[in-house]
Amino acid sequence: MGKVYTFVFQFINSDAVHVCLMLGSNLGDRICLINEAIRLIEDEVGDMIAISSYYQTAPWGTDHPLPYVNVALSINTQLSPHEVLKTVLTIEKILKRPPKHGH
Repeated sequence: MGKVYTFVFQFINSDAVHVCLMLGSNLGDRICLINEAIRLIEDEVGDMIAISSYYQTAPWGTDHPLPYVNVALSINTQLSPHEVLKTVLTIEKILKRPPKHGH
């Protein structure tokens, strides 16, 4: 897939958390992979509040020639930050993201 770059959490109340996720992919069918990731995140993490436009950016930190396709998601969830991270990492595995050192 690509990488989930950033987590931003805002606690709404004791039961709900507002999460912003930024996704990016520079491998394979980038748009298809991101769309599938969005579907799985909505199924497993929580209610999608907003999705940004898709943006294409130059690659960095890699010698892969394809540019990244990036998108930001805004989600309300009942999951803890740790559960969101665990769920998103599982989704990356489902989508066959190559493992990266430190995950």
